[in-house]
Order: sequence, then structure tokens, then C-alpha cells
Amino acid sequence: MNIDYHPALPFRMAGGATLAAYALLGWLGRGGHPPGLPFYFLLIGVAWGGLWVAVRSFGASPARGLTAEVVAWGIAFRLVGFVSSPVMEDDYYRYLWDGRQTALHGNPYATAPGAHFQEEGLSPRFEEILGGINYPHVPTIYAPVLQYLFALAYWMSPGELWPLKLLLLLADFGIALLIWQLGGRRPLLLYLWCPLLIQEVAFTAHPDIAGVALALGAVAAARRGAGVWCGSLLGLAIATKIPALLLVPFLLPGRGLRAWVACGLAAALAYLPFWAQGSWGDLPTLLQFAREWEFNSGGFALLRSAVGPEAAGPAALAITGAGIGCLWARRRPGQPVRLDWVYGWFFAWSAVVQPWYLLWLLPWAAFQPSRGAWAALAAVSLSYITNLQLGISTPDLFAHPASVRWGEYTLVGIALLFDLLDRRPSRPGGHPVARGGRQVNEPRLCGPAPAPHAAAPS
Repeated sequence: MNIDYHPALPFRMAGGATLAAYALLGWLGRGGHPPGLPFYFLLIGVAWGGLWVAVRSFGASPARGLTAEVVAWGIAFRLVGFVSSPVMEDDYYRYLWDGRQTALHGNPYATAPGAHFQEEGLSPRFEEILGGINYPHVPTIYAPVLQYLFALAYWMSPGELWPLKLLLLLADFGIALLIWQLGGRRPLLLYLWCPLLIQEVAFTAHPDIAGVALALGAVAAARRGAGVWCGSLLGLAIATKIPALLLVPFLLPGRGLRAWVACGLAAALAYLPFWAQGSWGDLPTLLQFAREWEFNSGGFALLRSAVGPEAAGPAALAITGAGIGCLWARRRPGQPVRLDWVYGWFFAWSAVVQPWYLLWLLPWAAFQPSRGAWAALAAVSLSYITNLQLGISTPDLFAHPASVRWGEYTLVGIALLFDLLDRRPSRPGGHPVARGGRQVNEPRLCGPAPAPHAAAPS
């Protein structure tokens, strides 16, 4: 008996297996209970395997016919996360509390959550939220644009996470649309199916994706020669999350004074309501964070061992700046700027590397895939192996065994070694989830502004 083989069958099987893995992850984590590390890594591993199969089969099938399915599966994955409880994280308590403080009092930076433990009149829901906040003695670290987002979610439904998830998924789909317009179908697949993204946004509602959306919007505006829009969106991205600052030297030079003014003005206007109340916004907590916090770092941890904790910060900052300066100096007109290298270098020397931070790397890794970038996106979830998840009683519940960090960075290092050995142009065969496919469309993401009246580059 002859059985017709459809070239899209592996792709669809990968989508089905991935959807089942997310559904089981959501079921195991129902009610906010951790699914357990073995089940978590098994199911996330299935999702990464599904992406690998999907990208391989994508090259063997009619790409146009599968584009709608790429999007449909991406929506299905997100719907599962949307209706599920957060997995492996409880940062959302801080978002919900900040939204209340911004909506009701106008300034979430004025007091730390711990100052409200004895406050009368709190609803039972917000008493629960207040009790779930990590580091309640520390004022919020989230920047103004995120505070407006949290307040909007509060106004939609106080104390509920679904409005914030909905707003973040809108930003997520905005990124997907820009990736499709700038890079085409294959980067869209890599982005929409990335397991790290599904977990950290659809399940867990980490808001970094809002800053990434604004940053990619600035890149798209720069590509079209819209300097004022580029500056405005970049300023808002900076007022969302600090990593957006890395784009300034690659986007604004050569775009005129108005682009620079628009960037500064947009960021300042975001902070202005808090400055008017005598608050410096998130800046004091950011400085405290930079001085005192360390988690899952790579190069920074080595520097701290070599030169001590006091000198490690300035040394890491100098090394980061030197590396990004070299990338800026080596840029060439008409050539794609390797923003994946920019963000990869930044996180290599950062003192804190949370899994959701690498969402800032994801769009550029989709445009210009490499083994190293995708290994980092996959391996960073190992940092969830903490004392808390292992059930180890210790004062530092969020620390993890040293072997976890060595394993994580060894995987990334091996992938980078293969990248160095393979000097061929970046292509789907150049990273662990896309081998044997076609050339990825690498748009000129940023660079010198086009001449006046010149057509935007295609």
C-alpha cells in the first residue's frame, strides 16, 4: 500500500507535539504550583525539539503555504500560556502591586512594598499580592513606561494578571509583524516558536518584551529613514528597560539633531510625571541593583574572582564598552549591523542574566542566527535550577549550584567555538535549530541614514 508523504507533515507534527508540551506544562503548573524541574526541562526540551524539526522541515516545504501555519501555531502556543499560571516565576506580584500604586497614588517609587504591610483597607487579593513580592524592602526597579503599562492593566481588572498578559502579547505580535516585514518567513518562525519567549511572556508575563517592541520599532523607523520616529521610539524603549541604550550609537548617529532631540525628549517625558513629584523614578533602585546584585553571570563572575567584587563592576563596564565600541567602529554602510553580537557581548559581562533578559537578544538572533546565540537562548533556562526549586534550605534561595552555571556557559562556549570554526556567512545551517535550510534574509537593520529623498532600502 502506497502512502503519500506530505512535506509539511514533520512541521505539523512538531507543532502538535510542542502544543501538547505547553498544555501539559500549564496543567502541571496550575494554581501557581511549580511543575518540578524534571518535568519542566522535559517539556521545554520537547518545545526546543519542535522548533528544530519545524525549521528543518520549513526548508523542505513550500514556504508560502506554511507561513499561515507558522502564525497559527504561534498563536496557539500563546493561548495556552495566556490561560495558564506563571511557570517558575512570581515576579508578577510586583507588577500587580506597582500597577495599583501608579493608578491610585501616581508614584510607585515613593515607598517600598514592605512599608504597606500594616496598611488598613487592602483587599484580600492585594494582601495576597503584597505578601508574594520578592525583596519587599526594595522600591520598584521598573521604569516609567512599564509603570504606565502596569497601571493600564490595573484599570482593566485590578489585581488580575490577564490584562497585563494581553498587553504584552499585543507587543509580542507587533514584534512578529516587524520581523516578518524586515526579515521574512524564516526569522518569523524562529521568533514565534522560540520556547524562551513563550514561557517568559505568554506564561509568566515578563514585561521586557514591551521594551523590545519599542526598540525594534526604532530599528524599523531607522531603516525607513524616519529619524524623528526612530528617536522617539528609542527614547521610549530606554524609558522601558536599560538595554535599549545599546542601540543609541548604532541608530542615531547620522540621522540629524531632530532624532537625538526626539530620543531625549521621549525619555524625559516618560519620567516627567515622577520627577514632578520629587522622585528620581527607578534610577536609585537601578544603582542599588548595579552595586549589589549578581545572578547567573558569566564574564562578570570570572572578573569578580580575579579582581574582587569592588573592581569587578567597573572592569565589566569597561570591557563591555570596549567591545561594543569595536563593533561600532567596524560597522560598514550597507552591511547589516550584528546586533546579536552587541547584545551577546553585553550579556556576557552583565552581573545579572535572568532568562527573560535574553528576550533582548531574540529578534536579532532570528534575523542573523548563530549557534552561540541560540545556544544561549536555550541554555539560560538552566538558571532556574535554584536552591528554591531544589528544595535546599539556605538563606539565598535564588542561588544555584556552581555546576549549573558551568554547564550553562560551557554549552554556549561550545556553540561559539563551532561558530568560530565555521566562517561561512550566517545561514539557517549556522545554529542548532535551523540546519540544512535556505539563506536567511538579513536586512540592513541599522546604519547611516539614507540620503535625502532616497528610497528606503528594501
